[in-house]
Amino acid sequence: MRTIPLKYNLRSLRVRWLTTGLTVGGVALVVGTFVALMALASGLSHAIGGVADARNVVLLYRGGISEAMSRVSLGAFQALRFLPQIERGEREEPLASLESLVQINLERKSGGETMVILRGMRPIGLRVHHQARLAQGDWFTPGTGSCVVGRGIAERNVGCELGGTVRVGHTSFRITGVMEAGGGSTESEIWADLDAVVGAAHRDWYNSVAVRLREAALFDGFAAAVRSDPRIDLGVKTEAQYIEDQAEGAEGFRVIGLIVAAFMALGAALAEMNTMYSAVGSRTREIGTLRALGFRGPEILKSFLAEAVMLAIPGGLLGCAIGAMMDGFTMSVLSLATVSEVTFRFQVTPAILAAAFVFSVGIGLVGGMLPALQAARLPVLEALRKV
Repeated sequence: MRTIPLKYNLRSLRVRWLTTGLTVGGVALVVGTFVALMALASGLSHAIGGVADARNVVLLYRGGISEAMSRVSLGAFQALRFLPQIERGEREEPLASLESLVQINLERKSGGETMVILRGMRPIGLRVHHQARLAQGDWFTPGTGSCVVGRGIAERNVGCELGGTVRVGHTSFRITGVMEAGGGSTESEIWADLDAVVGAAHRDWYNSVAVRLREAALFDGFAAAVRSDPRIDLGVKTEAQYIEDQAEGAEGFRVIGLIVAAFMALGAALAEMNTMYSAVGSRTREIGTLRALGFRGPEILKSFLAEAVMLAIPGGLLGCAIGAMMDGFTMSVLSLATVSEVTFRFQVTPAILAAAFVFSVGIGLVGGMLPALQAARLPVLEALRKV
C-alpha cells in the first residue's frame, strides 16, 4: 500500500495560509484555555488540601466536616494525648496539638477586605505540622504576642509583612515570621500561641486536634482507642482523608473546566472541519488525479486526516506555550470549609501539558474525519470530470 507524501499536505496548507493561520489560532486559543483551567483546578486543589503526611491524624467533633465547624474540649484532648500510638519528642512530650481557629478581617492591597484564618497552637504544633517552614524571620513565641503569617497573606494584604501587626479585637499580634508550605493552605493562615488566640477571641473551647503517630500503620489501633474511650467524643481521620474531603470543591472547578473546554473544542473542531471541507472542495481534481494514479480510498483518508492533525499540532503547541505562561499566577478564593480566603497559584504540570497536546490532536482528528471520508469516497469518474 502506497502512502501519499506529507509534502503534498504541507504544500496545500501553505497555499491556503490564511485559513490555515486562523484554524491554528483557534486551536491555540482552545488549548491555552484548557491548560489555564486545568492549572487553576490543580493549584486550587493543592492549596485547599496541601501535601498529606501519612503519620498525621486530624480529630474533629464527631460528625464535623471541617475545623471551622468543630468544637473540642480540653478534657477530650487530655484524654487522648497520652495514647501509646502517638509519637513522643526528645523530652517524651506527645506530638499532639490542640488548636483553635479564628476568622479575622484583613485589608487587601488591591482594595476591600478579606477574611483569613488565625490558627492558635502551642509550639509542639510546629512539630506536627512539619511541612511548614520559615521563609523569613522567626516562629512565634508564647507570651510575647507574636505570630507568623503565610506567604500568600504577606503578599496580598496590607501591613502583613515582617514586622507588621495583626489585630484580633483589642489584641495585637506582631508578625515575626513568614512561612511557606509549597503552595498549601498553610500559606493562607496566620499562626500564633494558642492561649493568646483563645484569650483574644474570648473562647473556652477549641476546634481540632492534630497528632503525629509513631507509624502510619498504627492508625487503626489509634482510631479504635479513641472510639472506645467515652471521654473522647471525637471523630478520627488521617490527614490524607481530611485533605481529600476539603479538596472536593476543587474537583468541581476541574469538572466545570472540562465542560467549558469540551464546548470550546467542539467549536474548534467545527472550524477545522469547515477548513478541511473547503480544502476537499477545492482539490476535487487533485483527488481524482490521485485515484487515477492508483491511490485508493484508505490512503486518501489517511492523507487528509494527517493534514487535519498537521493543522492542529501547531495550534496545540502554541496553546501549551500560552497556557504555560499562567504557571505561578496567583489568585484567591473563598474556602467554604473554613469560611476564609485561600490564596493559590496556578500549577501547570507536565501531565497537564501532555493532556493538552493530546487534546489538540483529538480536535484535529474529530475536525478532519468527515471531510477526509468525503475525499476518500469521492467517485473517481466524478472527480476526473473536473480535470
